[in-house]
Amino acid sequence: PGSTVPFARDPDFIPRDDIVGEIDRRRSVAGSRIALVGTGGVGKSQIAIEYSYRVRAEQNDTWIFWVYAASRARFEDSYRTIASRLGLVSSSKADDDQSLSLVHRWLSDEFNGPWYMIIDNADDNAAFTWESENSDGPALLSFVPFVPHGHVLVTSRNNSAAVAIVGSHKEVVKVAPMNPDSATMLLEKKLAYTAEEENDLRRLVEALECMPLAIVQAAAYINRMAPRMTLQRYLGAFSDQAKVDSLLSSEFVDLRRDRTSTSNAVVKTLQLSFEQINRDAPSAANLLCMMSLFDRQAIQDVLLCDIEVTGRDILNYGGPLGSTNQTAMSDNTGVLGSERVSEDAFESDLSTLIAYNLITVNESGDTFSMHRLVQISAKAWAVKRQSNYAVLVAISIIRLAPLLNWEAADFGASASYKSLIAHALPVWNSRAILLGSQLPFTESFWTEYMSLFNRVAWYLLARGEPELGLEMAQEVSTTIRHRLGETNRVTLWSELRIAEALLLTLQSDFEEAERLHRQVLEGKELLYGPDSWTVSIAMSHLGDILYQRGKFQEGERYLRDALRIQRAQVVPVNFDVMRTMLLLSSNLDSQDRQAEALELISSVATTREKLLGEDHRDTITSKINLA
Repeated sequence: PGSTVPFARDPDFIPRDDIVGEIDRRRSVAGSRIALVGTGGVGKSQIAIEYSYRVRAEQNDTWIFWVYAASRARFEDSYRTIASRLGLVSSSKADDDQSLSLVHRWLSDEFNGPWYMIIDNADDNAAFTWESENSDGPALLSFVPFVPHGHVLVTSRNNSAAVAIVGSHKEVVKVAPMNPDSATMLLEKKLAYTAEEENDLRRLVEALECMPLAIVQAAAYINRMAPRMTLQRYLGAFSDQAKVDSLLSSEFVDLRRDRTSTSNAVVKTLQLSFEQINRDAPSAANLLCMMSLFDRQAIQDVLLCDIEVTGRDILNYGGPLGSTNQTAMSDNTGVLGSERVSEDAFESDLSTLIAYNLITVNESGDTFSMHRLVQISAKAWAVKRQSNYAVLVAISIIRLAPLLNWEAADFGASASYKSLIAHALPVWNSRAILLGSQLPFTESFWTEYMSLFNRVAWYLLARGEPELGLEMAQEVSTTIRHRLGETNRVTLWSELRIAEALLLTLQSDFEEAERLHRQVLEGKELLYGPDSWTVSIAMSHLGDILYQRGKFQEGERYLRDALRIQRAQVVPVNFDVMRTMLLLSSNLDSQDRQAEALELISSVATTREKLLGEDHRDTITSKINLA
């Protein structure tokens, strides 16, 4: 007996005893079929190569067969090689159908002895379970017999395809990235120069999230570019997002990988899965592209399925719906449907991405995550493949905007709000794609754009990142002014938010605060009218600043106007009203008008006790002030 495994054994192979032990356990059953399933680049084929050598060393009476399964043609070619090796046909005269039948017959005959077959890269479910569109022949799976003397080990990115071959989910072994210790050992072995700091080695494998192919690729790049390229320099380049795609797309020579159907670059390897999904389920590919825009961890399902967004909502075609331009845009992007995707279709798309091990789902089933390298690769693929990737960015903004609202209780403090902010920031970082697009986005879209990122800016300001928050608010205003014009209502609102953002950055500069509050008040009067509730709030803030500056009489006028507007509104007792009353009472007290001040404080104390209870700290504070 011999072997058709076309690869040499890897002297640098790092044992993955948990996986090999699982294969051993299952191989103890006669006629076993086992599948190694995981993301591209996670090391499935390398484990299979190593295992083939172990089987041959332990059982020298066993034939070892290697079958490429990336396509029907590659499968048939592998069977032709096996037929020739077994002496069943002459390689020069071998016919595909003849080779398939002859090898199947040989494998089925117990007299020929035990055999072990590795079916590598079996990602296409249709190739194994359905008849070929271009042939009258049966499905490929029928040429791999279930016999007690034959064992099969499958490697696949696609869980569904793997199950179709091995027959049960129970026979699937999930292959995850390495643990940090094993990943560090692999990097050490692959680097030509090992005088690297242990800390730097660990930092790089953590940056690559312990993905074996990415680690080998990084080591090959450093070795090729040495001595100018060091581990520290590579780490520095890897931290630059603009360079990451180039580093992860760099090809290298690896004699233990099939270069005819796969790439040695981790980005290109992962993108083979994306291409397969795009052929079989284009909507699932679009979903993956959408998910790649957000933070890669804890992506809520509400960001993906609960809000109906179409091209009609965000693009102004300058004509009636259904016009030629709109139809063409829909056909080109693949993301601009006119109807909401059904829940069943959404669930089907999710199951496709999960089956390909591109995303994982949490235990409660409502959030999803992806490996960092999957996200990087998916985003790069989406930019290249979809001419209107900007539309996906726009849709992500429309989906985020209503979830990050100004009225949210405990603004920005809840875990869910923080998670949404974490998703909004990567979308903000993709704005160049959106702003560089020539697509005719509507005014309503730009309103949502302004609204979302002003909320994010305020969150950053409130959470101790004033420079980033203010920079974001100012850039949003510039964008809106450019897109909608100087006098547009949305432009005025955007500039108003900048003034309010600036106020959050001030400490005790009351003169500048007064100027900005006057600007805010003027803007709100233009936008909402002189007697609106929001104008009354602005008046109250300005009255407070004037009081702080000792301008008691002018401050009193603004506070009384604010209170007049608020009391005229048909609303229940409101905390804004009580705040205005307290500010006015402090102002009057400073003017030695204690009787008027006491009347206001007494009214607030009574109201607070009624609303909050007599033991609430605000009620107690009011009573102390009254005393």
